[in-house]
Amino acid sequence: MGDGKIRTILLITIFLINAEIPKADAGESGAAFREYRFIYGGSNDLYTVANLGVNSYAVLTDLYYLKLAGHIPESFEGVSAAIWQTCCSFMLTIWPHEFGHWARARQVGGEFVFVKFGIPWPDARMDLPANIDLFPETLTSVGGFEINSLMHRMIAESYYARNYGYANLGIHAFIQQIYYPAYAFVVAPLVSRKWIDPRDADTWIRTMGDPVESALLTYRNYSGIPIPEKGEPVDPGLVSYYRECIWMNLVWTLLNPGLYEGIRAFGVPMEKRGGYMEPFFSGKNGNSWMYGTLFNASPLGYELYFDQHIRIAGRYVRCSLRYGRPFKNYGIEMRVPELGQWEKFRLGADLAYWYQETFGHGLQLGAECGLSDGRSGIQVSGGWKSRGYVLGMPVEQGFYVRGGINLFFENGE
Repeated sequence: MGDGKIRTILLITIFLINAEIPKADAGESGAAFREYRFIYGGSNDLYTVANLGVNSYAVLTDLYYLKLAGHIPESFEGVSAAIWQTCCSFMLTIWPHEFGHWARARQVGGEFVFVKFGIPWPDARMDLPANIDLFPETLTSVGGFEINSLMHRMIAESYYARNYGYANLGIHAFIQQIYYPAYAFVVAPLVSRKWIDPRDADTWIRTMGDPVESALLTYRNYSGIPIPEKGEPVDPGLVSYYRECIWMNLVWTLLNPGLYEGIRAFGVPMEKRGGYMEPFFSGKNGNSWMYGTLFNASPLGYELYFDQHIRIAGRYVRCSLRYGRPFKNYGIEMRVPELGQWEKFRLGADLAYWYQETFGHGLQLGAECGLSDGRSGIQVSGGWKSRGYVLGMPVEQGFYVRGGINLFFENGE
C-alpha cells in the first residue's frame, strides 16, 4: 500500500536498476526448454497470484528478447530493452503485491477495494470489518510482501530444481528480494524527506508504507500497547522491534547467494542462449548443495527461512528451517518436486511441521502430479494443513487443491 510518491520512487528505482540490461538478439536462444506454468487455486489463493506474476513476466520478457528485439534498430534497442524490462518488472511487482493485500483481505471477511484502476498503479483502500482482531488485520497488511516472497521462492526453486534458468527471471527474483529493504531504507525516507525514526510518535500515527504498518500491527498484537498519541513517548519495545525487522531483513537478504545470482543475471548476455544460466552448486556428479535465505513479514512477526537446495543423484530436494519472532514461530519443511518419474508422469510431495505460539503444533501434507508430452502438460497439486500461518496458505485448517497447464518451448519457439 502507500501513496503515489512511494510508487513513483519505486518506478524510478526499478528503471535505474534495469538501465543496463544486456542487448538481446532474437536469432539465438538456449537449447534448454523454457517453461510457463499457469496454475489456479481459487480467487483468494496467494499462490495463484504469485504464479501469474512470475509467468506473465516470463512470457512478456521472453516475447521481447526472443521475438521483438531483433526487429528494433540497433541504435534504439538498448533504450527500448530498459523501458520494456522496467515496465514488466514494475507492473509485475506492484500489481501482484496489491492483489496479495486483496486476497488476504477477502480471506478475513474484508475487501481491498480498487477505487480506480490506473497505470502504473491503482488507487485502492482497505475495508475491514469494524470488530476485526489485530491478527487478521496484520494478515492483510503483510499480504503484499507475501506475494513478493512467494515469487522469489518460485523462481529460486525452479532454478535449482532444473539446474538452469534464464537471466530475465533472475532479474525478477532480484527485484522481489530487494523490494522490502528498498521500501524501508530508500523509498520511505525519500518520500517523508527524513529518516524513518521509530522513536517519533508520528511514525506510528501516519505509517509510511507496509514495513512500518506491519511492524506496528504485529507488535501491538504481541504486547497489547496502543498507538502512541502525538508527542507521547514510543514504547521502547516497538522501537527495538522495528529496527530489528529492517536490519534483519537487510542482513538476511545480503546473506542469500540467490541475491548475487540475481546480480549476475544483469551481466548475462541475452544474445547467448537466450540468457541461459546455471546455478552455483557445491558438489559434482549429480550430488550437490547450495543454501538460500528468505525473509518474510508475517502476522506473527518476521520470519527467517534457511533453505537447503540439495541434488541427490540429480534429484532435487528442498529442506527449509524457519525461525520467527516476536511470537514463537518455528518450523521445518521438505519438498521433493520429482519424487517419482515415469516417462510422461511425474509425482512430487511436500511435508511441513511447525510450532507457533498462537496456534500450537501444526502439520501440512501435500502432493502434486504432472502429465506432459514434452510440449505441454497438466499438473494438479493438493493437500491438507492444520490451523496456523504458512507463507501463502489460508490460516484455517482444511484441504486445498490447485491445477493448471504447463507450456514448454525450445529455442524460444
